[in-house]
Order: sequence, then C-alpha cells, then structure tokens
Amino acid sequence: MQQQAEVEQAYRVLDRRIWVTSIAALACGSVIAVVVIGYATRLERRIRRQLANQRRLAAKLIRAQEEERRSIARELHDEIGQVLTSVSMEIDAAQTVLDQSGKFSGLLDAAKSCTDSALDTVRNLTQLLHPSLLDHLGLPAALDSYLQRFSRRTRIHSDLKTAGVDERFAPELETCLYRIAQESLTNIARHAGASLCRVQLQRLSDRVLLTIEDDGKGFDLEQQTRQNRPGLGLLGVRERVSEFGGTFWLDTAPGRGTRLSVELPCLPRHSEEEDDRDLAGTEVPEEAYS
Repeated sequence: MQQQAEVEQAYRVLDRRIWVTSIAALACGSVIAVVVIGYATRLERRIRRQLANQRRLAAKLIRAQEEERRSIARELHDEIGQVLTSVSMEIDAAQTVLDQSGKFSGLLDAAKSCTDSALDTVRNLTQLLHPSLLDHLGLPAALDSYLQRFSRRTRIHSDLKTAGVDERFAPELETCLYRIAQESLTNIARHAGASLCRVQLQRLSDRVLLTIEDDGKGFDLEQQTRQNRPGLGLLGVRERVSEFGGTFWLDTAPGRGTRLSVELPCLPRHSEEEDDRDLAGTEVPEEAYS
C-alpha cells in the first residue's frame, strides 16, 4: 500500500511538472510570438516608409527632370527659335530685293530652306522636351497635337478619343500620362510595323484610364518575360505608373498588335493658382497649334 501511494504521489508530482512545463512553454511561446509579431510589424512599417521615401524621391526626380525640360524648351523657343525666325525674315527680305532686280532670283533659296529646316527642328525639340499645350490647354489638346505630328513623321494613322475629361487634372498626372503616351508611341514607331494606332483617354469615377493600341506585328510577351528582356520604353511606363500607385497591363501576341492600358488615380487640379503660375509671363507659341 505504501508503495502504491508513493507511485501515485510520483505521478501527481510528474503531472504537476508537466502542467507547469506546458504552461511555461506556452507563456514563452506567446512572448516569443508577440516579440516576433512586433518585430515583423516594425519591419513592415520600416519597409513601407522606405518604399514611400523612394517613391517621393523618384517623384521629386521626375519633377526636377520635367522642370529642366521645360526650362530647356523655353530657352530653345525664346533664344534659338527667335533668332532663326529673324534670320528667316531677313532672308525673305533679301530674296525679295534680289527678285525685284531680276539678276539673282532664287540665290537664297538654299539658305532659306536650311533656316526653315533648323527652325522646324527647334520647334520639334521644344515640343518633345515640354509641350506648351500641356500647360495651357491640358492633356487632350497636347495629345492631339502630338498625334498629328506623330502621324506626319511616321505615316502611321492615329486616332484620339476622349471621354469625361472636360476638367483639368493635376499637372503631375497630366505630365505622367503624356510621357506614357509619348514612350508608347515611340515604341510603336520603332518596333510595331503598324499602320494604325488608337489612343483613348477616359475619366472614370476616381480613376483615369489611358489605352493605346496598334495593328502592328505584336510580340511574344511570355517569351520576353522569361528572357527578362523588357524594353526600356516599357520599363519607363512601369516606373511612372508605380509612382502613382496605378495599374498597368499589356495585351499582345505575334501577328495581332499590342494594347497597352494604364489606370491611375484621378488627381484633380487643386486650384486656379496653378494655371496662373503656368500662364504667367508666357505665351502659347503659334507653332503649337500646327
């Protein structure tokens, strides 16, 4: 009987020890879990802050680039463009005098042609660097003007359709969408072998949708993804879309063209002060409408 009691006592002691050990292990596990969750939460917050900082820095860099492009475009227009315009007018005056004399008719035709060509180059560079219509009349007008020049330059017929974009967007959003269209159309001209491209700009409830499609030869997107060879133009589009927290998708296949769609949060223009800052001290050049 005494031996049985000792065995029962030993079992009770062992049982208590098991319970104490289990409770201690559970407590330690809970503490460790809380510590790990807290560390993971802090790490996630830190990563989010770093990503947000990177996005802000990238946005600042893009804004700085756009400001530099705008400055260079104005310098080209105000300095070189005006000088070339004056030279062209002087050549016209001299040619008129020569034509009236009847002795040297057509003598300055070559100089006139070179001057006009240089002036056209300056105008094209100015529009490529920063289109004045984007500041003064908004994104639809700037896209329409760019598509007209694109069609004349590449012989690719282009079509622009807009829906619900009567109001202006924030300047940074308009610039982003314009650059995306510019890069996409450059890709079409270089690689698509297309004869037609369509651009659609649509305002949704709280988003803006830009779609660009062509009837070109397309390409194997899966193969390009496997080979990790995205084009520089597509990388630029992805980076710009990422800055705004938007979405980007591409639909293409060999022989059936390419459709690029970008959806960004709709940022309205905050006030008329931004328009006043853009318009202050500047004029819309006549060549912007051609």
